[in-house]
Order: sequence, then structure tokens, then C-alpha cells
Amino acid sequence: MDPNAILNRILRLARLDTTVFDEVRDDEKELIPALIVAGIAALLAGLGALLFFQVNFDTTPDGLFLRTFIMGSIFLAALYGAWVLIAYVVLVQVFKATADLQSLFRTMGYAAVPLALSLLMFTRRHRGAA
Repeated sequence: MDPNAILNRILRLARLDTTVFDEVRDDEKELIPALIVAGIAALLAGLGALLFFQVNFDTTPDGLFLRTFIMGSIFLAALYGAWVLIAYVVLVQVFKATADLQSLFRTMGYAAVPLALSLLMFTRRHRGAA
């Protein structure tokens, strides 16, 4: 697992280079890095939710860190994994296509990169005049 190769792929995705998906689909060594990328994207989305509450509301409920950052990130990662499994079942059962579950997880792991943009949702919301 080469961190520079992972970062290079993420930067290529930021430049909208979709050949990354073909590379990781065919690279069997890329499963763990793809899952790590998806996990980090889920953590950044959870951090964005936590920051959203802290920036936009005067009071914060008890357990906000646990519920938004920790549980939210875990829930998002679990839903993402379920989504990949559902896509696999639809491909194989409905469309009768040949699909490799690990290839799908590798590809969709890198497809999770835009979830990291949820970190930016903490920006102050506009409050209209009352």
C-alpha cells in the first residue's frame, strides 16, 4: 500500500480523471486502500456534521460528538457498504451481468471521495431577517 499512489489517484479524481476507476477495478492489491479512502471520506463527512451543529446553533445537545461524528461516520460507512452490496445484487440478479464484488468495492471505495466534501457543510447558514 503506497500512500503516494493513493494520493495521486485522489488528485487525479479531483481533476475528473475517471481512468482511476479502471485501474483500481483491475488491481487486486487495491481493496484495503479503497476501503480506507471510503472510511476517511465517511469520517470527514461526520466531522462536517459536527462542525455544522457547532457553527450554526447556539446550544449543542449532550453527546453531540458521539452522535454526529462517531455514530454518523459509522452509519455512513455501513450504508455505503450496503449500497455497494445492493448494486452488486442488482447487477447480478436483475441485469444478469457478471460482476466481481471485490472489484465493485475497490471502485466504489474511490468513488466515495466526494463524500469528503461534506466537511465543508459547516459554513454559516444565512439567517433571514425576522
